[in-house]
Amino acid sequence: MCFAPFNDDFAYNDIDSMDKLRKKLDEELEGYNDCNAMMDLVLFDDACKHTAKISRIVMSESGHALLVGVGGSGKQSLSRLASWCNK
Repeated sequence: MCFAPFNDDFAYNDIDSMDKLRKKLDEELEGYNDCNAMMDLVLFDDACKHTAKISRIVMSESGHALLVGVGGSGKQSLSRLASWCNK
């Protein structure tokens, strides 16, 4: 599994377990909450995978995506977290 953020030259970082990915995203979420309005997220496996995908899309120069889902499913929150990771 590859996860894009946390590197200045935007090289992919290999993360070999969901626990490591979840831990890194939890750290980034804490950083986001320190600087912005509180975002109380539960980062389960699918949410972590979606955040990694959104992060790769956001970091590309012409990246764009259409996030589809029912209201309240976390599309905007995960997008904000992925953008924060790529700061």
